Amino acid sequence: MKTLVLLRHGDAAFGGSADVDRPLTARGRDEAGTAAAQLARTVQPDLILSSSARRARQTAEIICTQLGVGDDSIRFIEALYLAGVDTIRQVVESTADPIDQLLLVGHNPGLSNTASSYSGERISLGTADAAIIRFPVEHWSMAAPGLGTLLA
Repeated sequence: MKTLVLLRHGDAAFGGSADVDRPLTARGRDEAGTAAAQLARTVQPDLILSSSARRARQTAEIICTQLGVGDDSIRFIEALYLAGVDTIRQVVESTADPIDQLLLVGHNPGLSNTASSYSGERISLGTADAAIIRFPVEHWSMAAPGLGTLLA
């Protein structure tokens, strides 16, 4: 079994800088902390993959710290910045098989659309919302649209 957590970054500041450089607001940091507390009851990711955007990085770092996941278990991937379904699926499905629980931090609409594709359910993620999807497969390369079960 493989478990995928798709987590949208927390609330971000607007204006003043390039989109990729927008930081989390105080509300966004609180949202990420709340998300981490809720996720801690359900998952313990083996690997965290995050968009390289500042707001996603900050969200991932908060999650990493609060879940007690070591810094060596987090990777920042430029291709995940504003990624669509195809890119996100490519990243997920190329994940190494020893990883059983994967947490991916990114952006909408790509994350919501990917969660909907994998689960077959209509999903709309708000800031710092997560979709937890389980796949009855041994290899990430076998994860496919409609094959996942939405757990939360």
